Amino acid sequence: MSQSSTTHHSPLTTHQEFADCREFLYETLSNAVRLYALVDSARNPALAYSAWFDHGFETWSLFGENVDPSMSSVAPHLVSIGSGKKGREFLDVWADNLWTNAGILLATDADHRTVWEHLAELFVVGDPDGRLMYFRFYDPRILRALLPTLRGSQISEVFGPVREFVVEETAHGALGRWRAGRGEVECDRWRLAREEPAAAELPIDGPHFAGTHAAPSRQPTRSRRV
Repeated sequence: MSQSSTTHHSPLTTHQEFADCREFLYETLSNAVRLYALVDSARNPALAYSAWFDHGFETWSLFGENVDPSMSSVAPHLVSIGSGKKGREFLDVWADNLWTNAGILLATDADHRTVWEHLAELFVVGDPDGRLMYFRFYDPRILRALLPTLRGSQISEVFGPVREFVVEETAHGALGRWRAGRGEVECDRWRLAREEPAAAELPIDGPHFAGTHAAPSRQPTRSRRV
C-alpha cells in the first residue's frame, strides 16, 4: 500500500462538534477491555494506512492466509486500537473520516484471535446454490440496517464475543452504539445538534456481497508486525 494521508470528509465543522464526537469515542475506548476497528481498505485505504504505519497498531486481514497478498489493499482489516494517547489519536483520525462508510468500531472482552474467528465467520456466507460469498457487514449502511432486525438467537450469532458495535447512523452527525439486549438489540445514540442531509442507504438485500470466492483460511493474516 502506498503512503497516503487521510482526507477530511466529516460533517464535524466546528471545534465543539469535533470535541463532542471525540468524547463519545473516548468514552467507548475507556469503557472497553479491548477496542477494535474493522476498516474497509477498499473504501478508505488511508485510514487503514494510518492504523498500520502512523500508529503502529497490529492489524489482521479477514481474508486469512489463502488469498493472494495483493488483495491486502482492498481487504477488511481488524485493527487492535491501543489504549492511552495512541488510541485517542487514532480515534481523532477515525472521527475525521466518519460518514465515509469505511468501517465500524467494536468493543469486546475477547482477544484478537477470538474476535477475528467470529468476524471471519460472518464475512463468508453461502447462497442458495451453495456458493460462498463475502458479506460486507462492516459497511455501516449494512450493519445499521441489520442490527435492529435481530431477534433471539440471531443476536448471539451476530454479536458473538462483541459487546458493542459503534456504527455511523443514516443522518450525518449521528453515531449508534449497539449492544445485545434481552431478546432485541439496544442502541445509544450521539448526534449533532444541527440537522444534516440523510445519507444514501443500501437495502438489506442489496449489492453488499462481493462476489463468489473461496472461504478465508482459519488463520488470521497479520498485516504488520510491530
